[in-house]
Amino acid sequence: MNFLDFTERRKVEQDLEKYQTHLQELVEERTGELRQTISLMAGREVRMAELKETIKKLRGQIDEAGMVPVADDPLRKAES
Repeated sequence: MNFLDFTERRKVEQDLEKYQTHLQELVEERTGELRQTISLMAGREVRMAELKETIKKLRGQIDEAGMVPVADDPLRKAES
């Protein structure tokens, strides 16, 4: 192996290290984006569950009052 081979090899190794570092940065960036999306989705699921519970309570109050809701209740259909 001569000096030029060593120099060329070292340059290739440095290029590979830069590429690997760049890829790792991309992976970390995408992972952060995915975590944020998952967190938002989980928060929405919790909020949907809370809203469904509120709708059930309101439905019970309407039923107890002997009233008939004007709006269609999609939850009642899903439970049937």
